[in-house]
Amino acid sequence: MILFRRNPLSQQLSQLLSEVAALNQKVTQMTTALDDLNAAVANLTTVDQSAIALINGLAAQIQAANAISPAAVEAAVTNINAQAAALAAAVAANTPAAPAPAPAAT
Repeated sequence: MILFRRNPLSQQLSQLLSEVAALNQKVTQMTTALDDLNAAVANLTTVDQSAIALINGLAAQIQAANAISPAAVEAAVTNINAQAAALAAAVAANTPAAPAPAPAAT
């Protein structure tokens, strides 16, 4: 029976190829995580732009209502309060809890 021994160079090459494959897998995972992050940023930007449009629209409503009558201003204030509450609820519902603080080093 003839036994073949792997030479040290072959063993190193095999280990290197294994490490490259593991690194490639990690890069693929990081790429997926980066894609997810970019999608979340795009969604947040859309939400921010919607909130800005809402605030600008409310300011215009107040200016227009003020020119008409105090009752119209009161109606606009009621509308603003309702929309502000809805916005605050949406922000609170979609804000993750703060992570627990790390234990103090001893």
